[in-house]
Amino acid sequence: PVALDGNALTEHVVVLDEDSHEYCFVGVSSAPVVSLLRDFSAPVHLKQALSLEEQLFLLRHDGNGFNRWRVAQDVLSAEILRLACDESRACNPDCLAVFADMLPALADRDAALAARLMQLPTVGQLLEQARGSDPGRLHEARQVLRAGLTEALESWLLSLCQRPCEEVYVYSADAVAQRSLANTAMGLLVDYSATHAGIAVRRFQSARNMTDEAAALTSLVHAGLPEAGKCLEDFSRRWAHESLVMDQWFMIQASAPVSGVVARINQLIGHPDYDTTRPNRVRAVLGQFANAN
Repeated sequence: PVALDGNALTEHVVVLDEDSHEYCFVGVSSAPVVSLLRDFSAPVHLKQALSLEEQLFLLRHDGNGFNRWRVAQDVLSAEILRLACDESRACNPDCLAVFADMLPALADRDAALAARLMQLPTVGQLLEQARGSDPGRLHEARQVLRAGLTEALESWLLSLCQRPCEEVYVYSADAVAQRSLANTAMGLLVDYSATHAGIAVRRFQSARNMTDEAAALTSLVHAGLPEAGKCLEDFSRRWAHESLVMDQWFMIQASAPVSGVVARINQLIGHPDYDTTRPNRVRAVLGQFANAN
């Protein structure tokens, strides 16, 4: 706890309604790393001059989930932008070490947050920060960092995927978090190495809910693995009568960041179930390709 205006608290709310203002906190015994805008307390873009060492400190220790996610996004974004300009394509080992040390313990306390911290910023989000950048180089750099994180976390990610799928679907905050954590781990592993394709195939075959089934299919299709073909056929045969579910089938393929995707788009447009009079189906193909690939 530190004091502001005589009140000693572990967290203070201050109102910034002037161009410049000074607040004096009493009881700070060493140079602090300040955690600002906790829980997104104001709808603003925050620019905070933190060193990488300070950011990694917050990533390890910040007690606020939103700020932990925000600083993770900042660290990951900066690393991807650096890798896009670095011909060596070598990830910063300090960044990888913090994620490897911190995530397993965090997942035991907050599986939803741990899953979120493993999700890298998209190329679209990165382009907002570095306008004029080459999207292809950003995608390649993002894949390098994604592989580096997976390699650092591989044994733990495998342990998450070895847990059996739930027999009965439960909708609760904890169940949603556990599904998100397991499916995020699966996606990283399958994208990292084709040797892990069996994880997604087994999850696809044993899934008792659409979340797990679609996540497994997405992992295989987006990694461009040969096992994806049969799973796509099985999915379309099983769900041909459900239009909204089939929209997902189209979306998963249109958003796959793999070579040959333009030819796949043309195939999808020529598919008997593709209908230009149905907005959802057009968005599932052309919208996904334009906005998410």
